[in-house]
Amino acid sequence: MKKNNISVVIPAYNCEQTISKTLKSILNQQQQPMEIIIVNDGSKDNTKKICEKYSNEYENVKVINLKNNKGVSNARNTGILHAKGNYIHFVDSDDTVENNIYFVANEHLKKGNIDCLEFGSNFIYKNKILEKRYIKDEIYCENKNRIADFLQDMTYDDKERVLNVVWNKIYKKEVIVKNNITFNNKINLGEDFLFNCCFFEKMNSYLEINKCLYNYYKNQEGNLTSKFRSDVIMRRKIIYDAWVNLYKNYDIYHIKGESYFEEYEGKLLYYSLYTIFSPNCDLNNIEKEKFLKSIINNEHSKFLNSYLKRGIEKKIIEHSNEKLLLKYMRIKIAVKSIIKRAINK
Repeated sequence: MKKNNISVVIPAYNCEQTISKTLKSILNQQQQPMEIIIVNDGSKDNTKKICEKYSNEYENVKVINLKNNKGVSNARNTGILHAKGNYIHFVDSDDTVENNIYFVANEHLKKGNIDCLEFGSNFIYKNKILEKRYIKDEIYCENKNRIADFLQDMTYDDKERVLNVVWNKIYKKEVIVKNNITFNNKINLGEDFLFNCCFFEKMNSYLEINKCLYNYYKNQEGNLTSKFRSDVIMRRKIIYDAWVNLYKNYDIYHIKGESYFEEYEGKLLYYSLYTIFSPNCDLNNIEKEKFLKSIINNEHSKFLNSYLKRGIEKKIIEHSNEKLLLKYMRIKIAVKSIIKRAINK
């Protein structure tokens, strides 16, 4: 079977339950990619054994075993260094692809002048498609001016699809290598967004097609973004600066307007506050108050008021009253829980 010039990079960590399904979806293609690079990120389960089994059976499957777990960003960067294809597709070890993805991709890529090819995705939960995230009509940006127009017209919903994830895109490796674009090892949430901002700054062409070719499986034990992270301010500032710099690079930041960026950043910070009630947060009340104080007293948190604009929470944050804020947040969550139970009866 004819192979195309795409390298698939799969970071794999303790994924013995899902990696076979992922690999089978790629290997059962009507046109396989040139190579499948699995970066085993120091797995402690049977991931290494399963991956090496496929590597022994298929000549285009390669396994790179890392001694210690260093995270998805390091694994992807390792994959980039070893990739031989002209294009790279990043696939997560618990997702699958449609059986025509690389045939369709190659048909577009071989026409030339495409630095980034994006396609639609199926969001799946418990084997049911919850959402099909794709566009109705193809979008082709053949130069920097058209990319600038595309970014300028982008909505918040578009941002979720275009900038927030990497698995729904195939990237030209030359752009990555020439501009030394890598995944940021300092953060463990938002690394896809940072990579895309860097790539979109340097790319010269972009094509988004109206076909759902990737299957994203939502975590049944809770979305990653609902987890508590103590580094929220550091992480959000890095991400926000990258977003703003992308628009400034295309000289459209002033056209889009500061409020567009500030209000959305405030919204993300606002929801980050509530992660102190996530199951994985083991802070006691005093530590929660200390965390809230560190957030609302930070310069970056000025965007919270851009989002809130009015209301009790805005006044509490303005007065830096972390004790009152924690009490208010508890009441708000309790009320929502009561309403939810009443609706479900």
